[in-house]
Amino acid sequence: MSTESFISKRDSLNSIFLSPQLLVLLFVTLSLFLTLLYAAFETLIILRRYTPNAATQEQYNLEKKSYLVTTIIQVSLFINIFLLAYFVHTIDTLSAIIPGAMCAAGVISANSFGDPLIFLKVIIIILSLIWIHINKEDFVAKGHPYFKVKLLFFLFIFTLLSIDSLLEINFFTHLSTIEPVMCCSRIYKSVNAVPLLNTALLPTLFYLIFTLLLTLLYYEKKVLSAAFSLLFLYISYLSITYFFSSYIYELPTHKCPYCLLGADYYFIGYFIYGSLILGTYYALTFTLFPKKQELRIKALAWYLLFVLLLSYKFIFYLLKNHTTL
Repeated sequence: MSTESFISKRDSLNSIFLSPQLLVLLFVTLSLFLTLLYAAFETLIILRRYTPNAATQEQYNLEKKSYLVTTIIQVSLFINIFLLAYFVHTIDTLSAIIPGAMCAAGVISANSFGDPLIFLKVIIIILSLIWIHINKEDFVAKGHPYFKVKLLFFLFIFTLLSIDSLLEINFFTHLSTIEPVMCCSRIYKSVNAVPLLNTALLPTLFYLIFTLLLTLLYYEKKVLSAAFSLLFLYISYLSITYFFSSYIYELPTHKCPYCLLGADYYFIGYFIYGSLILGTYYALTFTLFPKKQELRIKALAWYLLFVLLLSYKFIFYLLKNHTTL
């Protein structure tokens, strides 16, 4: 690398990392990671030494420590859930200094780390919500039946968080304020970029899987409903990006999963994605606790709200124009 290129890259990184929003994001992310690293270390000690039903002083001390550790984990995971919204906001602010980017989509697609990072963050949020629920059930149940399960599950989540941190570092360090990126209209120009899908098939597949998922939840088919909830999560992302977003924007050429989160569209994206994530969380949690019927009802309710929020502009368009796909 020449001296001139090195200086340009250094200045580019300085511009990015001096962003106030990014500095706050990195500080909170680092603080949470170090906190969870401590919790993971203590979790390993507890798992190695803990013996159920052993009436010893050591076991008593471990139980007290486990209460502190699980509280730290729960608070940290809860904060991390809301950190995703701030992450997207930070990415959106960076679009102002990255040439070619009109919104978060251009920044996310600026390098190969962006899309996997967003996907992993969503998965971590869903798993974190499930962990919080398991922790709650363990505290209220007699004999703490999920004690070791929740600690092992946390270690798995922490592993994903470690991968997330590495991806995030690589993502931000590979951004450039010199090289132009594509705007969302070009990134998501055609649904043909998605294998086996086209404009007519995508909404049909969306509503078909949605109907099957509700049916499976209604009849309490645990394994199938869990599998279809994950499939629906992916199909929903494609449907939002390549089909429904155009109706919300009221512009056929505008396809983007991120502009929905902006003030121009009344932050409707937060409600759309939030209801989808909560629906997925409740559907997956119901498979773990099938006797908790309120979980099934909440999953059905959040999924119905998600589809209603996503479809109302599309349905209004069909009714107004008396047309079909």
